[in-house]
Amino acid sequence: MRDMLAIIIRTVLAIVAVFVIIIVFAVGTNSSEDKRKMKLEQERMVEYTVKNFENIKKIEFKNVQKNVLTGHWKVDAIINDDIIVSYSIDSLGKKADIGIIKNEGGDLVRKKNKDTVVQSKDIEVIYSEW
Repeated sequence: MRDMLAIIIRTVLAIVAVFVIIIVFAVGTNSSEDKRKMKLEQERMVEYTVKNFENIKKIEFKNVQKNVLTGHWKVDAIINDDIIVSYSIDSLGKKADIGIIKNEGGDLVRKKNKDTVVQSKDIEVIYSEW
C-alpha cells in the first residue's frame, strides 16, 4: 500500500513539474512579434525624450523587463553616457503612455519650449537586443 501511495505522489509531482516547465517556457520567451514591437516602442521613447528634455545626444537601451503580473514593461537606458533612466509603458504596440520612473547619475532638464524641433535622427541610439 505504501509503495502504491509513493508511486501516485511521484506521478502527481511529475505532472505538476511538467506543467510548471511548460508555463515558464511559454511566458518566458520573447516572440519575434514582441521584439519588433519593442523596437518600435524604443523609437517612441527616443521621440518622447527628445521632445521633452534638453541636450539629448545619445540614448543606449540596456535592459527590457516585463512584469508578468501587471503586463507593464520597464526599459532601462543610459542617456548621454551618464544619466541612467527607466522608462515605463503599459503595453507593447498600443501607443501607450511613456513615463520615466527613475533617473540617476545626472539631471534631465525639461524643455521649457516643447515647440523646438530636434530630429530623432540627430540622436545616436543603441537599441536593446533583449
